[in-house]
Amino acid sequence: MADVEVAIGVWFPWRKSLMLGVVMLWVAAAAEVAGPALVSYFIDNLVANQVAAGGGGR
Repeated sequence: MADVEVAIGVWFPWRKSLMLGVVMLWVAAAAEVAGPALVSYFIDNLVANQVAAGGGGR
């Protein structure tokens, strides 16, 4: 089994960099999807409630 791990390390010396790039890509995609949802939640639950109660606005 150790021979296989050595062979994989020889064949794919950039494996760690590739895995880091894939993880960063998934994190960026999740942030891009979650961003608008978080802003919508913030506006609907905090800002709209303050305006409706007369505490917000000018």
